[in-house]
Amino acid sequence: RHSRKPSFSPSKFPSILTFIQQIPATDSCPTGYNPIYDIPTCEKASTVLGITNEPSQNGNDYPINTVVCFVSFVDLSTGEITSSSRSQVNSNHFAQAAWICKAAGTESPTPKPTTVEQKLCVENAKRKVRTQKKKLWK
Repeated sequence: RHSRKPSFSPSKFPSILTFIQQIPATDSCPTGYNPIYDIPTCEKASTVLGITNEPSQNGNDYPINTVVCFVSFVDLSTGEITSSSRSQVNSNHFAQAAWICKAAGTESPTPKPTTVEQKLCVENAKRKVRTQKKKLWK
């Protein structure tokens, strides 16, 4: 049974996954995620997801399709990668391919906040913690 009270201890798992593998033969990313168009981010996502990256396959081999990061040779019945699966940035994604997507808001690179933004953020966080502590001790 889950508690409705907030926890102040860190979770073992992130609440939003930075990278995901879309279901096969779906040429889009799910809500809250964006396609990956650049090679460095595709390589990073592949590493995080445990997918072997194949840089020699990067290109634009089927110009009618969008050039995106995807994994090839995905098992259509389970959606799992196979021993033949490889990621790449290319336009030749077909039925046995699954797009690799990144969480919206994980733009690369993330702009560095200004000193004023940092100060406001820290002040707001401290205020929230004080408020939550007061509620817990009532």
